[in-house]
Amino acid sequence: MRWPFKNWGATTVLSGHEHVYERLYVDGLSYFVNGLGGESIHSFDSTIFGSQLRYNGNYGAMIILAYDDSLSMRFYNVTGNKIDQYKILPSPKNLSLTSYIEGLYDLSTGNVTGDSVIVSVRNSFPPYSIVDSSMSFLQNMGSGLFTFTKVSNATDYYLVLRHRNSVETWSGSPVRFSADVLNYNFTSTASQAYGNNLILKGTKYCIYSGDVDQNGIIDGVDLSIVDNDAANFTVGYVPSDVTGNNIVDGLDLLIVDNNSYNFVQTIRP
Repeated sequence: MRWPFKNWGATTVLSGHEHVYERLYVDGLSYFVNGLGGESIHSFDSTIFGSQLRYNGNYGAMIILAYDDSLSMRFYNVTGNKIDQYKILPSPKNLSLTSYIEGLYDLSTGNVTGDSVIVSVRNSFPPYSIVDSSMSFLQNMGSGLFTFTKVSNATDYYLVLRHRNSVETWSGSPVRFSADVLNYNFTSTASQAYGNNLILKGTKYCIYSGDVDQNGIIDGVDLSIVDNDAANFTVGYVPSDVTGNNIVDGLDLLIVDNNSYNFVQTIRP
């Protein structure tokens, strides 16, 4: 039955029927044939692609031990000899994300000043606990690759994006990894963010900038921080530099002022 087990989220596939033991690895998924528990022992036909170990020298059984970070699978024959041992580790899940940050997006060039962001994968049900997080760098076209080791395929999750001076933004609805891959684009429509919590800048929907103190709301406190730093001619990689040009000035102040006036804040389930 060559069904799409991996796309469904399977870690491995075990079957019996044939009275032999064989371990195979095909298209990124491990398969076990374990049929030496009784009756007569079968002979093998020709070796097929992906076969890694074959045994039909005696009867035996498997013992499988599950740990938090791995699955240990061993086959012993009836005399106690260990014939095979195999450990399965979670396969990494890769998220290809596209997101524009309001202050970092230059409308005249269509480019985004690159910066680091953190994406958390959260459960799709209350209290929406964090399952895994990954930090990566958004390139000048807003694209970044994030890798996770604790999430599963075919499981509903929310994606949550955090940036050093932007509003925490959730995916519009739960999403799923399939075959260890997920593509998500925050820039295409407002509904890509929960509560339509994006600002349209030109033709791209962007993450709101200005939450300098990272408390989930853009308000007078953020405005005061940027205003003070602008008055002091602050330069460098600092949270108050909303536009990412390493200078805190009136352009940063304008973005924070507008979003503060509009009561922009995190919207979550």
